[in-house]
Amino acid sequence: MVGFVQLVRRPQEHLPWMEHWLFSLEVWMCYRGLGIGEMCTQLVIDKTITEGAPELLLAVFQDNARAISLYRKLGFEQITIPALEPQLEAEKQQFGRRRIIMRKSIAHQAV
Repeated sequence: MVGFVQLVRRPQEHLPWMEHWLFSLEVWMCYRGLGIGEMCTQLVIDKTITEGAPELLLAVFQDNARAISLYRKLGFEQITIPALEPQLEAEKQQFGRRRIIMRKSIAHQAV
């Protein structure tokens, strides 16, 4: 194993963390730069498409430029979910790092 990623599906009762989320993308240090992160992310995107979800969301640390660049390359855009902002700000106060939310619209895509 050289890395992992998860697709987390949250039902309506987990509002505001509902819908499909890409979670925990990690590629071991010595395997970075080989396209593994992109391949893992694309697998999650493809699965989200086949499940008919309208979008795929993720949370990433705002200082993680490498991950943000990958996500943008794959069509994600930064968004704000107002209901999550208090939690994200509280995390920043507690841990010194803030996460941002990114979304990829899935509507009308095919695998």
